[in-house]
Amino acid sequence: MQKSAEQNHKILNRRTETKRDLQASPAVTQRKPRQSKAKEPPDSNVNVLKDYFKLEYERTHGTAYYCNEGRDGKAIKGLLATFSVDDLKRAITDYLNDSLSWMDNPTWTIPGFERQANKYMAAATPTKQPKRRAGCKTS
Repeated sequence: MQKSAEQNHKILNRRTETKRDLQASPAVTQRKPRQSKAKEPPDSNVNVLKDYFKLEYERTHGTAYYCNEGRDGKAIKGLLATFSVDDLKRAITDYLNDSLSWMDNPTWTIPGFERQANKYMAAATPTKQPKRRAGCKTS
């Protein structure tokens, strides 16, 4: 069953007319182009601490540290929400110099440091004298 040239012409015209009609029709809404979300600029302190960890790791262990950018960056970003860069640098040095003798197979990674950050931050941060409250007697 072959279609005649006239039938093909009618079908072709019908398709193009319906496309034009659809495009001109006010009932059909056009999809709006997606607006991309503005990305936050990367925090330079995260890169500073990642680089510091890599250098300290190489200095203390004699091999290069493989940095998983996403995982390690997220861990450092979370730490920076609580601690200062200088305090974290001191704590990283203490962490990498620790023998981790309590572990069966010690690994020194940024996520490992994140899990134990409070322990090393307490050791790296000098103790502050508590403020005296007004009205309290000292003996």
